[in-house]
Amino acid sequence: MKQLWVFLLFLSPLGAIADVWLPAIFSNDMVLQQQSSVTVWGWAQPGEKVKVTGSWLGESINTVTNENAVWKLTITTPKAGGPHTLSIEGRNKIVLQNVMVGEVWLCAGQSNMEWSAEHGVKDAKAELPTAYNANIRFFKMPKLTAETPQTDTKGKWAICDSSTLKRFSAVGYFFGKKLTQSLNVPIGLIDVAWGGSYIESWIPEHIVNMFPNTRISAETMIPSKGWPRQAGYIYNGMVAPITPFNIAGHCGIRVNQTDIFLPLITN
Repeated sequence: MKQLWVFLLFLSPLGAIADVWLPAIFSNDMVLQQQSSVTVWGWAQPGEKVKVTGSWLGESINTVTNENAVWKLTITTPKAGGPHTLSIEGRNKIVLQNVMVGEVWLCAGQSNMEWSAEHGVKDAKAELPTAYNANIRFFKMPKLTAETPQTDTKGKWAICDSSTLKRFSAVGYFFGKKLTQSLNVPIGLIDVAWGGSYIESWIPEHIVNMFPNTRISAETMIPSKGWPRQAGYIYNGMVAPITPFNIAGHCGIRVNQTDIFLPLITN
């Protein structure tokens, strides 16, 4: 009988009350693209009012969660600077701390982008003792695949230091370090690299299938124990979840000797 009451409570409106929650790409220590209309999104109870407030804004931006439990809105960001806070409030309240505004870059590709100090990159290893830089923030995404486009991923933002740099893309880091020195603004770097991966896995499957050459190429991908051989699988698991996230651009994507001009990130 006790189990039955618990089950009925779960089905009741009281049991259905849901807190506001955010995708992993929003966390403490994050970087938002400067001087932009930035998309902020998440999930909550259908019909729930959600209020988003940036500490740099004069007023909150409000929206209502749709029938699919999704809410989305845009906020404007100022010139580079920080730290700021970003508050998201519905039935509960989330306050993201130490949020910087600057330039956000996607770092994606094969092993030449994936290699890090942990992989033995000497220049990156030499940086470790003095790596701390509060103006460089990392979002290191694990290798993920999916049969269909996903809406969330794994990972969190972290400040560059000897610990976080160890596993982060060496190419991405030096690119970000150069930008920080040249522009004197906070830099956010999103690492979505996968060594050895096929270009077709990075492209949405329906786009691969639109053209005979890419479709045939996808059908003849050689099986591997180190990376997927299905069209769109990396896109679905690692790119689709962050497509609404505003970025300045991407650095150095090269897969199977082909430079990808990816229509992957669409703000």
